[in-house]
Amino acid sequence: MDELNTDNINGTKINYYFICPTKLWLFSHNIHMENNSEDVKLGKYLHETT
Repeated sequence: MDELNTDNINGTKINYYFICPTKLWLFSHNIHMENNSEDVKLGKYLHETT
């Protein structure tokens, strides 16, 4: 029986596993759609400046 490789499992992947398997797949393949979102950029700016 093959052993499970847990070296690349982290909290974000566990969260995405339960919330959205598609998002988990995208994240696991280094596809981060929210980096292009103006709403996310605004949220990051507000977080950093308040």
